[in-house]
Amino acid sequence: MAPHPPVRDPRLPRLGVLYDPSTVDLVPLVRAGSGSWRTVWLVDRERLPADTSLRTFERFGELVDITGRRPAGIGEELDAPLDGLLASNDADLRRGADLASALGIRFATPAQAFRLTDKPSQRAAFRAAGIPSPEWVALAAGISVAEAVASAASLRFPVVLKPAQGSGSRYTRSVADPTALARALTEHGDALVEDLVLEERIPDGWGRDDRPWADVVSVESIRAAGRISHHGLTGRFALLPEFRETGNFVPAAVPPAQWPDLADLAEAAIRSLDPPDGAFHTEIKLSPDGPRVLEVNGRLGGGSLVWGTEEVTGRSLLHLAGRAALGLPIGPSRGLDPEGFAGVAFGRYYQPPLGAQAVLEVAGLDAARALPGVEDVIVFRQPGSPVDPDGGFMAHVCAVRGRAADHQHLVELVARIDSIVSITYA
Repeated sequence: MAPHPPVRDPRLPRLGVLYDPSTVDLVPLVRAGSGSWRTVWLVDRERLPADTSLRTFERFGELVDITGRRPAGIGEELDAPLDGLLASNDADLRRGADLASALGIRFATPAQAFRLTDKPSQRAAFRAAGIPSPEWVALAAGISVAEAVASAASLRFPVVLKPAQGSGSRYTRSVADPTALARALTEHGDALVEDLVLEERIPDGWGRDDRPWADVVSVESIRAAGRISHHGLTGRFALLPEFRETGNFVPAAVPPAQWPDLADLAEAAIRSLDPPDGAFHTEIKLSPDGPRVLEVNGRLGGGSLVWGTEEVTGRSLLHLAGRAALGLPIGPSRGLDPEGFAGVAFGRYYQPPLGAQAVLEVAGLDAARALPGVEDVIVFRQPGSPVDPDGGFMAHVCAVRGRAADHQHLVELVARIDSIVSITYA
């Protein structure tokens, strides 16, 4: 059900939302801001589906078209100054920092945004703070493949190759040895075309057949008035090759006795980056040698994480993130209290296999929707749509959201859904 248009109380602060439909839903954002802020939609039309009506944004706030505009040009379109900004992805985090710097808006500085989106900078900060994380080397754009392979001599193979700035496992791959590294790098020529990072592949905490979920969790945190509080612990289903995620669930299947240590590790990682107030999504690998931080995102996590956290805790991460971005208090937090989670909410995402080029048929979604516990089915790509498995998480074709009583029932329900949903590819 769509929300009613908000009452535009002039006493409320104005929050600029850098809107991207691929990372955040409009309706939850509207509900999250009710009574706390007036939304100013900063919309880049090039990111919107072709059939999107801009009147939808005007119904639920003020619309500012930022397509192709520089920060100064965006400022000229504003009827009044903004009191804060909210971004839902890394690109908008950097864009928002430039806008905030030019217009004097409360947000991350360009230097803070860079640390929150650049993997080598984060790894250096973690190392300086003594935070356990992967060993790594940075590979700068423009160096030759031979130079890049030589730079990897300090690492023990296998290693993981990924963009220095990227999310969702975009163009991420495991590399077994120097020969395989050279082969992977030469796919785009004799020299690197973008900054990359090569990092140690941390040993898995358990085998794929031992448990039905990945050994990676994330802590969902909010920094408000300098204080960091934790509001969610997210698990992941088993990953597909090249670290592609197949969905997440809240809370993670981790013994509650370990939750405080994970929260403390996430907080230390966040503080090492000297960030502004806002939302943070800290990814942690549960290795045989203990938890190790993979990265900190200076935004809310993607997928069904925001929806799932609210489903089982009653807390809207969007509401908390918006208030923090405006410098408003977020109220007391129960933190990562296992008693604060009612059941397990999940989003199961269906990814194309490596080598797939297009969707031919999607079947079984109506039957999946009818299952007890399933609350929503979302189709992202219709038959005939191209797919790019190298694009990482965002290549998914469809998703099924729902709720289970506990983790055992979650396993059973997802297995049932997997047996019903069928996708064929070219």
